[in-house]
Amino acid sequence: MPEQEPTDGGIVLYVCLGCIPVQNSVEIWRTKDGSEIAVKAATWELNPKITFESLADDFQRNPVLAWRNYGSEVKHNLEAALKDPDAVINAVNHGRAVPWDFARNVIPGWVRGRHGVRYFIHFDLSKNRDATGIAVVHREANGTIVVDFMLRYEAEPGRNIQFAYLREHYIYAFTQRGFHIECVTYDGFQSDETRQVLEEKGYATDYVSADRDTSAYDTLIDLLLNKRLDFYQYPPFIREMEELKLVNGIKYDHPKKGRDGKPGSKDVADAVACAAWKAIDYALENPVALPGSLKVHRNPAYDSTRRYGERTAW
Repeated sequence: MPEQEPTDGGIVLYVCLGCIPVQNSVEIWRTKDGSEIAVKAATWELNPKITFESLADDFQRNPVLAWRNYGSEVKHNLEAALKDPDAVINAVNHGRAVPWDFARNVIPGWVRGRHGVRYFIHFDLSKNRDATGIAVVHREANGTIVVDFMLRYEAEPGRNIQFAYLREHYIYAFTQRGFHIECVTYDGFQSDETRQVLEEKGYATDYVSADRDTSAYDTLIDLLLNKRLDFYQYPPFIREMEELKLVNGIKYDHPKKGRDGKPGSKDVADAVACAAWKAIDYALENPVALPGSLKVHRNPAYDSTRRYGERTAW
């Protein structure tokens, strides 16, 4: 039985499993101490009821994700998350106005929430806490995720982001404008104090991260490629999505430097991805409230969802 030393120091054994009707040999990975064994094979090689042709829609929709989930093909390198460089710009809804007054740095007066719609807002702090991505989304009955608002907010030079400022100028501001905020989510446990403040005021809060696994971005990319993501033209979001990288097939990240030579980022994209994921997750937990077909990519090892009831009456 031949052995080969792979790059991670394990041992790969090429064998033919006689008890499984496979067409070709599969790879069996074993750690050096023999405590763990893993089989690397495509789904259609181990399950005769599933064929490559039966998964054609998934491969056409998102080939990188399909090869990873069904073909057991994980590339150990850095590659573009979106193969089509024009996928993002072509998906922009140019008929929508930008809900931000850049001259005054405020939400314009015409921005109002719709009666009967549940909105989800996410805050994604940068690692050095000098900026944060903000996104407000809602889900239409047909499964489309609408990005109602997105912004990269930067603190004053030499200062960190203040959670109290974010509450006052965004969460409370949107509530006053008729937005029924169903849930406020954050990407880090450093937000525990502000979550407590919000919960005391009747808001439901949760923790959602785009870095812990690929679920949020897998869902966002699936929405974008299938024309079920409605968003307006906001350059920071477009740039971050165009420059988004898939690292070793297991996480999404930004490049160290963007095309303009400035440090890379994905704060706004993280916020949109997490808010969209939460909106769909809520719909799955409450199918009567939001009917319709939908699909969310969920990592079974990570589920931060907690059930919560209505915060206010209409």
